[in-house]
Amino acid sequence: MRDIHCHILPGVDDGAADLDESLAMLEAAKRAGVTRIVCTPHCRDPYFDYDKMWDAFELLRDNADGFPLQMGFEVNHRKLVELGIDAAEHLHFDGTNEFLLELSTHADAYAFREYENTIYDLQCRGYQVIIAHP
Repeated sequence: MRDIHCHILPGVDDGAADLDESLAMLEAAKRAGVTRIVCTPHCRDPYFDYDKMWDAFELLRDNADGFPLQMGFEVNHRKLVELGIDAAEHLHFDGTNEFLLELSTHADAYAFREYENTIYDLQCRGYQVIIAHP
């Protein structure tokens, strides 16, 4: 079973505070039957620091005793618009075409039209869009 949305990286967002907590989360996931994890830190303010997040991924991977971890991001729509659609190239699940997109829970009809356009644009670029918290 693959967990595709996990805030397990140490010290980068509102998930695990440190490596010890990350490793405890990893052990809990194993006990629950998870066999692979996509690490998906927030790509939104105030958390987003691309290099720090990749460093945290490498730290966790190096301490995970070979457990299959993959890097990705939970990309907030507003942040994607700010960064530009070309940033998707660096934010999808590493090694796949999967893209985890977070939408606002307070969206109006106009926002949904904007979301549809963004999703269409991502799909045209070859991404399989996964909506976080539908």
